[in-house]
Amino acid sequence: MGLLVGERIAREIPPLGGLAVRKFTGSPLALLQEVEGCSRLILIDSVCAAGCPIGTVRLFTEGDLLHAQGDLSPHALNLHAVFALARRVGAALPRWIRLIGIEVGSIQEFGAAPEPDIAARMDGIAGEALRILRQLLWLPECHLR
Repeated sequence: MGLLVGERIAREIPPLGGLAVRKFTGSPLALLQEVEGCSRLILIDSVCAAGCPIGTVRLFTEGDLLHAQGDLSPHALNLHAVFALARRVGAALPRWIRLIGIEVGSIQEFGAAPEPDIAARMDGIAGEALRILRQLLWLPECHLR
């Protein structure tokens, strides 16, 4: 889901100095290497956050991720555990991290096609994620205006 929404968003975001849109399919530890040297990070990914209807798009701060109960990720990309460990050991993480999460309920394997009801709403889901992303890009702490 994150890859599908990310691909749609990448086509909509104009080039901005300092902004790089990247597709990432590796492990959580590889993500740490991928973002080394970045000062700000905005991820778009599937989440399993109990109580949210499937297709809900939510914004998570790093604090939300670090204090998450259980595992937000449906495919073992346990971001909050990786970020917490990285902060504890002093790894070079971006100072500002946000996750635009798309509720999927659960999926069985990475890269699986979305359920038909989610696929039918993909334009609306991507549109909401893009709206949130545009708001984030205009925040003073993001400095990409």
